[in-house]
Amino acid sequence: MHILEVIPITKSVDTDTLSYFSAKDVDLGSLVTVPLRKKEVMALVVSKTAVLDLKSQVRGASYQLRNILRVHDGQVLSPAFLRTAGYLARYYAAAPGRVISQITPAFVIDKLDNWDKVPVNQAGTGYQELILGRDYQDRVTYYKTLLREHLIEKSSLHILCPTIKEVEVLSAELSKNNRNVFVLHSGLTKTALKKIYQALHGLGTLSLIISTPQFIDTYQVNKKTVVIEADDSRYYESVSEPYIDGRILARIYAQKLGITLISAASVTRIETYARYQDGEADLAGPLHKRIFKPGEVVLVTENRQVGKKTDAERIKVLEKKSKTFTTISTEARDVITTSLKNKESVFLFVHRKSLAPSIVCEDCGNIARSPSSGLPYALYTRTNKNTRVRERLFICSLTGEVVRAFDHCQFCKGWNLTQLGIGTDRVAEEAERIFDIEPLIIDGEHTKTAKALKQALKKLEAGGPLIVIGTEKALPYLKDVGQSIIVSMDSYFTRMSYQSNEEALSLIKKVSEASERPTILQSRNVTTSLLPIIQTGMYQPYAEAELNARNSYGFPPKITLIVIQRVVPREKTRIESDTLTNLFRHYNPEVLTAPAAKRTMVRVAVILRRDQHWPKGKGDADLVSLLRSLGRGTTIKINPSPIID
Repeated sequence: MHILEVIPITKSVDTDTLSYFSAKDVDLGSLVTVPLRKKEVMALVVSKTAVLDLKSQVRGASYQLRNILRVHDGQVLSPAFLRTAGYLARYYAAAPGRVISQITPAFVIDKLDNWDKVPVNQAGTGYQELILGRDYQDRVTYYKTLLREHLIEKSSLHILCPTIKEVEVLSAELSKNNRNVFVLHSGLTKTALKKIYQALHGLGTLSLIISTPQFIDTYQVNKKTVVIEADDSRYYESVSEPYIDGRILARIYAQKLGITLISAASVTRIETYARYQDGEADLAGPLHKRIFKPGEVVLVTENRQVGKKTDAERIKVLEKKSKTFTTISTEARDVITTSLKNKESVFLFVHRKSLAPSIVCEDCGNIARSPSSGLPYALYTRTNKNTRVRERLFICSLTGEVVRAFDHCQFCKGWNLTQLGIGTDRVAEEAERIFDIEPLIIDGEHTKTAKALKQALKKLEAGGPLIVIGTEKALPYLKDVGQSIIVSMDSYFTRMSYQSNEEALSLIKKVSEASERPTILQSRNVTTSLLPIIQTGMYQPYAEAELNARNSYGFPPKITLIVIQRVVPREKTRIESDTLTNLFRHYNPEVLTAPAAKRTMVRVAVILRRDQHWPKGKGDADLVSLLRSLGRGTTIKINPSPIID
């Protein structure tokens, strides 16, 4: 008779493990079915102890242990994957069961007993991390060479991509003239995924898998290398709790399995560069000397004169201000006109969707706000389904509240409302007026559904002359665009994020890679003093300066940021702040507040700074236990960007 400690694989349980009786001797890592409340759930065995050794504890327990219901043959998840889940549970201060549910494909979790007699990945010969800093097409060439090397060595390769579209694009490149190439992502049906899994389990020879991070533990014969493609993409971060970064999942998994990890990107992340500096990673080839070639990005800025002005200069400024604001500069208009004459496609990148991110009253200076959340309204235009008439609407981005756009100020009742900021609709209106061509918009509003996106991509594939206006959502679908223009990205630098420069640089590079000619960057804030790499293209001076700045201000990668957030009634803000300050008093907490979804509520955030190798030592173990005890009303994020969203 044994007492088993098991991890229930369900998101409804916050405890680390549960205890059950078992009459059988069960191997560690085995899959079992256990009773939980009034349900039966799957669980993984992580420890076992003979009842005789715990006789006194069992007799003195205030609750009665229940028996396991079934023991399944074999293992579903590899031992390396289970150790990875255990590490991530500590790193993110989350229950192991919730972590496993987050990083395992849903179709496997839903029917775990279907996979209890399948092979699992076996340990490799040793871990090493390599860094690949090259342009996208150069990386594709490298992967083809790497695949041939694995064929010779009779080993398997697994490439991770951040999004489904990037999986599809890369698989189209690598499937040519190669056999046993498998694609896995959540966009496939359960039936299709099951067939692929069965094919891999019965293959008996090497393979190439291209997938999203959830499928990292998919079985392959002699899995030798895992590649993190587009390592600089923020889409590796999950959007639901626990907020796990797929890049950390991949690195820890490769360590536990004892195989090679390659972090590949057009712009090497500062975190990745720091590991190279610290000797934790090596180079797969020479580190890119230049991110941009000379003239690859043309910077168009509004130069502001500093100091006293003459009367003539003041008059010039006033005359300029009196003119209608334009989102498309003279330089941009010239290249767009030329491209359209040549029947080419032109891409205009805009950071935000909508007609205008904010509406401001010129009389009193107040911004139009949602009464329920207190946050600024964004102005949109939509076609009424019944009348087929275009309507202007105010939408709160946080709550989704929609109201018909009003013409007067909520506060002073004045009629002098002005659009503030640049959105996709605003640029589209101006582009259509100037060039007499209806633009194609790809963003979270106009291509919200799969059907709308499919229709947009059909127009895009038809070719020019065409003006495409889009947010980051459009980037994976662009290929061989004649001309690209970044209309504005100043809002990147208004967020509370230590990664603003890095994210902006990565974006500029992605837009540039999709363009056949130099990319035009319009900005009032991105200057040579802020991002000299745009003009020089030199990566290492930028990386050193960025790393030094983060070290000076106490930001990752040399520090681990832990951000704890709670939403409380506004009148309890001070009480909650004092409570959290006292709770984390041994860890030097910084307490901040931010708006919540409802105007009557406030988000209280606590920021803790720990060592870069978090979690380590008893102090961190105690903090992990404290964080896990906070309950589901509390959000915990590790190294988030922005710090408070």
